[in-house]
Amino acid sequence: MATSPLTLFPTFPYTPALLAHIGSTRARTPTLLVDHLLALAGITLLYPPRDEPALLLLLQAVEDSAFDRLKRDCILFYLLKDLDWDPSATSSSSSSAAAAAVAAGAGKEEDTEMDEDEVEDLVVPTPAEEFAQRRRIPVAYRLSMHALWLLDHGLPSVRPSPSLFLSCSRASANELDSAPSPTSQTPDSNSTPH
Repeated sequence: MATSPLTLFPTFPYTPALLAHIGSTRARTPTLLVDHLLALAGITLLYPPRDEPALLLLLQAVEDSAFDRLKRDCILFYLLKDLDWDPSATSSSSSSAAAAAVAAGAGKEEDTEMDEDEVEDLVVPTPAEEFAQRRRIPVAYRLSMHALWLLDHGLPSVRPSPSLFLSCSRASANELDSAPSPTSQTPDSNSTPH
């Protein structure tokens, strides 16, 4: 017996306040990034859904799309991020978990590279993150979807998870360490500086 995709959502996230906020974002940018993702998946339903039946239709359209499992899970992760807008939709232990996650990362050496399991330990347990862990969505995909969600929802109005920035900054630092230095390349003798 198949379970309803609505079971992913402990509450309906699209409150009048969230719908108004997304509406104001659409006034500035009529096509959101999630609209592009849905179009790529062949989904013509509107985001955000206005009621539970519309949410169920959207979730079913994602499940029925031709996208592979990872891409479908990424869209579901994005939709679950809308629960983050309303703090009462997440577990009451989220704020203490966030503090514990930051404290756990505080003792790490800055030069130490974190593996994916260590990053997982820093993630605050929201419904979206719990879903991502259950479905084993790679951290890089989660960070990308989180960034799209932040851009669609307006950066100044959203308090992003400190654990996501921590893992992102460490990953960026590791990439910078392994990048070739511009001074290590010899300049072309025929080129002149401008």
